[in-house]
Amino acid sequence: MKKKTIKAKNAQVYFVLSLNQMLSGLIPARVLCDRLRKLRSFIAQNSALYHTIGELLPCAELWIDRGISQEDKAQLDALAKRESVLMCFLRKHAFRVADPDIFPSVPHIHDGNRKLDVFLGCWDNEDCMSDKKFADLWNDDDFIRRIEKNIDALSGKCVSEGKYEISEIPALKE
Repeated sequence: MKKKTIKAKNAQVYFVLSLNQMLSGLIPARVLCDRLRKLRSFIAQNSALYHTIGELLPCAELWIDRGISQEDKAQLDALAKRESVLMCFLRKHAFRVADPDIFPSVPHIHDGNRKLDVFLGCWDNEDCMSDKKFADLWNDDDFIRRIEKNIDALSGKCVSEGKYEISEIPALKE
């Protein structure tokens, strides 16, 4: 049976949001690497994004130990322009959301006492959703619409007042 994939547009949202969060200091490079590996396993191997992630992963793995330099940021900016992806590298302290808890991811989904890392598909108790449910989540138009509506806040972008109106992420559909 063929593995379900994430739509190209939605995969780009996942990619940009993850990269912006790492560059804004919201997540460490180790988490970015985990997210990129997960995303790469859900996109078409002949896509530009698949190859971009393949180029980026070795660099991101180096950032785990040595951090990210200004030169690295400049190279990422060039990569973003090449892929026609708009990215903004801003400060960590600018991030404000209605739910101040950034664990296990921004955004995350609450389900009773559990929280779902939407990038890795794992609950905080370390149970993971099936690949089909993970792909379904990232292919859900309402989920993507809400992320796109809040992309500036979720990426750590600055707003003069430092306040964001965050739309609630929808509950998981069984």
